Amino acid sequence: MKKLLFCLILVLSSFSSAREAVLQPLTYLQEVVIVGQPIEAEIYSLLINGKDSVLVRNGHDSLYVQIKPVHYTLAKILLAQAYVESGENLASPLATTHNNFYAITFPGRGKLTTALHGRAWAEGRTGYCSYASPEESAADLILWLDFHKFPHGRTTPELYVHFIKKHKYFESAEAAYLTNLKKHLLHGHQQHNLLQESI
Repeated sequence: MKKLLFCLILVLSSFSSAREAVLQPLTYLQEVVIVGQPIEAEIYSLLINGKDSVLVRNGHDSLYVQIKPVHYTLAKILLAQAYVESGENLASPLATTHNNFYAITFPGRGKLTTALHGRAWAEGRTGYCSYASPEESAADLILWLDFHKFPHGRTTPELYVHFIKKHKYFESAEAAYLTNLKKHLLHGHQQHNLLQESI
């Protein structure tokens, strides 16, 4: 009887330990995938790490270029900008249908683009870019910034928004765009930091 009772205690003890192991908290990067934001991690990874070889188009010609990484302060701003352009859940029709998370329009001649899928229709016009992945959308934004000679180093939301407004990236008032961008920076501040530490 004592042996049976001892075995029963061992079984219950091992079950309790296994249950505790299952209930251990997940790492943050796993949580990002669980809550449905692998897109955010993909975009941020491209921004912070760059990519050695990306296929781009220049008119009718295709070539491979390097996408250089940006400073983490700029990466956070660009990630927040995706929410400004694509909505709270990164779920605008342009983003979900064409992977265009920055509402980037098709470039003119002499500008490199990762939009190998051609033009997309949105908001009553066909001039937007269509991408194969969220990563390509982020890479194209960096190409746009490089074309206009915006540095990859440390920056501020004010400097960034003023620069892209000067180069006609958006049509709304500069102050309103900046307020929206800062709202998403504050909303995702902790998340972005943890993403940076996890990548």
